Amino acid sequence: MNTSTVTFDDVSVDDNFAGVTGRVVVRALANDDADVIFRNDVKFAGELDVFSDRHVTIEHDLTTNGETFIDSDYDNSGTGTLTVNVGATLATTDRLLTLLSNDIHMPGSITAGTRS
Repeated sequence: MNTSTVTFDDVSVDDNFAGVTGRVVVRALANDDADVIFRNDVKFAGELDVFSDRHVTIEHDLTTNGETFIDSDYDNSGTGTLTVNVGATLATTDRLLTLLSNDIHMPGSITAGTRS
């Protein structure tokens, strides 16, 4: 694994963080050369903050049960892209969703409910 890439692949902590309460923070910051990739279905019981200098990619379903903040261009270099792949869903179970990105590629879907 490239040290500037944070990859969630076969994560197994009480069913993909489903039992972890509170805020989970994922950071991939390396001078405009860092990615965050969610490779499998991932669930978070609480809040999720994601920061990347370059790209955030959701390849399968990403579900949170708390406020969700995703910044795919944290260093404001103009290169950050949020991608939700075909067939993937970013779901916040009716919680607040904040997205900051230079570009959003959305062949998949977002379900954020009425509180967003």
